[in-house]
Order: sequence, then structure tokens, then C-alpha cells
Amino acid sequence: MLNLELIFNKIDELKQLGSVNNELDWKDYNFAKNFYNNVARNNKQTDSETKFIIDKLRLKSDAKILDLGCGGGRNCFDLSDHGYKVTGIDLSEYAIKEANKTKSENNKYKDINFIHKDILDINYNEEFNAAILIFNHFSSFNNIQVKKLLKKIHQALTHQGKILIEISSHNQILSLHGVQEWAILDSWLAGYFKQLVLIDNIVDNKKEIHIRKDYCVRLSDGQIFEYTQTSYIYDLEKIHALLRLSGLKLIQTYGNWQGKIFDDNDDQMILIIQK
Repeated sequence: MLNLELIFNKIDELKQLGSVNNELDWKDYNFAKNFYNNVARNNKQTDSETKFIIDKLRLKSDAKILDLGCGGGRNCFDLSDHGYKVTGIDLSEYAIKEANKTKSENNKYKDINFIHKDILDINYNEEFNAAILIFNHFSSFNNIQVKKLLKKIHQALTHQGKILIEISSHNQILSLHGVQEWAILDSWLAGYFKQLVLIDNIVDNKKEIHIRKDYCVRLSDGQIFEYTQTSYIYDLEKIHALLRLSGLKLIQTYGNWQGKIFDDNDDQMILIIQK
């Protein structure tokens, strides 16, 4: 039987060390597999997102859409089902492999283009009518990276092209400071085995960062796996400024995928932006 007191003490030691060399590595094939199979959104959520994208972006039926951080292609496939021409890009080799596998199994998806690449390295010239960046990927980039990304997206869009970005709200992130969650799971980020999981949140409003740490304790032997995810905090004022620098304009902000107009009590912001 595991000595939980020893495990908790070990986790406390790791927290005190504040290790920074275990940031989530999307290039790690096994980690990406564990993440996408445990954290990815379900079909019901994908349906809500697709309906929202169609309703709010008001694209022509043959529009070309760029899905940045497409993961296993869930939004790409759903949008393709509605007639749109879609290109999906993701840093994870595993995610793109899974997307291409699904594509190969159904001939109706043959025109979807999946590319294994860092979205900061895209290089298109007025090829897309819209771009989407879903699942809070935007927050994984610092100021310098965001400026680069927005310029790349601006370049990729046609005249008056639109962008949809999903991001956690400023107040929601601030509310996470000090929050801990415990769970016993059959699988999580560390792999497919029974594990005790502690999720620990630290928010530094001055530095404008949110650090989430997942400590996964394998129950069979007590080994601890540690994962760190650093997110950058962006409020609406800062987003407006970054968009202006890139020649983009925020035209509406929603608080959920059901189309509620955003207010400060909402956990997420869904930004509709125009070139």
C-alpha cells in the first residue's frame, strides 16, 4: 500500500523546487497521444462550435478556412461536412497522424489538407476567408509570439477575412489562483494507468501568467510525473491593442458557444475579428 504522506511530501518538494524543464511538449509523440485521448472535446461540443462558426462568421458556402492548432481535426471534419474547404495545422505529429488516418478512412474528406507545422511558421498570402484558433491555444503565446502570429494570420486572409479566437477570460484566470483539484483517474497526461492527479494553479497578475501543474502519481509504485503548462493572460484592452498593431479589428466578443454576449462574469471569450 502506498504511503500517501510520503507522496504528498514529495509533491510539496517538487512545488518548492518550481521546476521549469517539464513544460508540455507537443512534439513528444507519447505525451500528445495521452493529451488528445484524455482532454480533447467531445462531438457535442464540436457541433456547438461548428454551428457558432457558421452563424457568426457568415462565410460563403465555398469559403476556405484555416484551422490553427487543429489537433486531431475534429473541427476540420465538421466544417468540411458543411461544404467548407479546410486546412488544419498542428505542431503535434501524433495529432496530424490521427487526422490523416480519419481522412483516409472516408473519401468525403479527401480535400482537407493537414499539415504538421508550428502555426508561428505559416506563410500564406491571402488564401483563406477565415481562420480559427480554438481551445485556448492563443494563451500559450507570449506578447512577441502573438504579434508574429497575428501578422501571419493577417497575411493569410483575403480582404475582410475573419478570425475566430477562443481564450479564457481575464477574471476566470485570476479566480484560479491557489485552486487545487484532486482526482483518481484510470488515465491522464502520464499515460494509461490508475493514477492520483493533483492539479495546482498559480496566477501572477503582475507578470500576466498562469502556471498550471499536473502531478500524476502512479498508484502501482508511487512514481510522480509532473507537467507544467504556462499560459499568458490577455484582457480585452490588451487584445484590442495587439489587434490594432496587426491591422485587425475586434468586431464582437461572446461569452460562450451559445452566442451570449461577453461580460466580466464569463469564463471564456470568443473573439470575432476582421481584417
